[in-house]
Amino acid sequence: MKKNMSTLEESWDFCIDCITYDSESYLSIVSISVQELLLSILFILSTVASSILIYVASKSRAMSSSNTKIFVYSLSISHLISSLFVLPICISSTASLRWPYNHVLCEVEAFIGILVILTALYSLTAVSVDRYLTIAHPFEYPARVSTLGKIFVIIGVWVFSAVLALMPVFGWGEIAFQPQALPVCGLRWRSSISYSAVLLILGFLLPVTLNAFCCYRILLIVREQTRKIDSRKESFTSNSDINVNITDIKISKPRNKLNIFKLIFTAVGSFVICWVPYIVFQMWVAATVQDTRPNHAIPYIHEFAVSYLAAANCFLNPIGIIITNRDYKRKLKKLLYKRFGCFKETINNSRSNSDSSVVRKTNQIQNIFRRLSHLYSQNINETHIKSTINNASSKRENEDSKSNKESPVLANTMKNIQIVDVNIKRCGSMMSMGFSLPGVVTT
Repeated sequence: MKKNMSTLEESWDFCIDCITYDSESYLSIVSISVQELLLSILFILSTVASSILIYVASKSRAMSSSNTKIFVYSLSISHLISSLFVLPICISSTASLRWPYNHVLCEVEAFIGILVILTALYSLTAVSVDRYLTIAHPFEYPARVSTLGKIFVIIGVWVFSAVLALMPVFGWGEIAFQPQALPVCGLRWRSSISYSAVLLILGFLLPVTLNAFCCYRILLIVREQTRKIDSRKESFTSNSDINVNITDIKISKPRNKLNIFKLIFTAVGSFVICWVPYIVFQMWVAATVQDTRPNHAIPYIHEFAVSYLAAANCFLNPIGIIITNRDYKRKLKKLLYKRFGCFKETINNSRSNSDSSVVRKTNQIQNIFRRLSHLYSQNINETHIKSTINNASSKRENEDSKSNKESPVLANTMKNIQIVDVNIKRCGSMMSMGFSLPGVVTT
């Protein structure tokens, strides 16, 4: 702790020669103003993007049945904290060319910076694992995974991330003001090799590997199901003797699973694209640069670019999730339409298309059931249905012996139930082969 505090006190101000060999030309008034403008734009964009993600997730029905939105909330909150706390401090230190606060706030800022990075990536990993389980084990998932369990997972993510981020405060790892292109308090990689290695493995490589595994498995499942459905479609069209127009029966392609893959791949991909250059850059500096001025051989613009790209993850990650989720994107368009009148034609077209689609699918369903009813009526044992209805009616009369009233409504109801039950069983056998009726969502 004393070592960290002394290091902080020795590095309050910018040391131009300690930044990069060409940093003096980038620390003019114009250059600093441009950097502040870029950081301010990023602050606004990331704050708005994280807030919008929280809003559309709360209004959307996507992933609400399995309460996966809990993980999305955690991801959004971590990005929002980074936008509201870390970026403003970075802007103020850039403007003053020094650390304008005390050493306590420096350690707090470094702790929050590490915390939000870990929680964001692990929350995204929780989304990936949760979506993979729903696809790979659709029947066991609802029974084994509960909302309370997901809440405990999020609590565990934040506690684990907080413990890992607190290690430098207790002496494992060194926190100091970094007078670099983006001047913030952070971890000194060269003087914290062991902690940096643990942070790299547990905080980056492990969750990224889990996300990649989930994406790979989801893609394999989608391909396998698509292949099976195509083969069943060919078998049905060649062997079926049912006089039903094949265009009225649609094969249920696993599009939802493919959309989940796109969402996870985009979110993880944006995280990797933003942070891998920064991590590689820091590792290269710690491993190769041996000068007493650690960044002496590094161009200033290169360091600023990789640092700014890492900070931009707070904006790119929420936007990527919104764009790849159709329901989130629809809610965003409605929000923009209500506030600013944007996407009016798109919303009206989607409504008209939705209405026409509903009418079209309703007609298709009616035609299919009309044809199926005509076919199935030839195979229904009417005597069995009548005996079943009579048995049910007599049982009901025995139970209501006090009233001694016949119930014609009961007979009609039982008859309708029997007919519907037969049709459902027949349709269920078709749907189990891979076919689905238009407008009927199968999971």
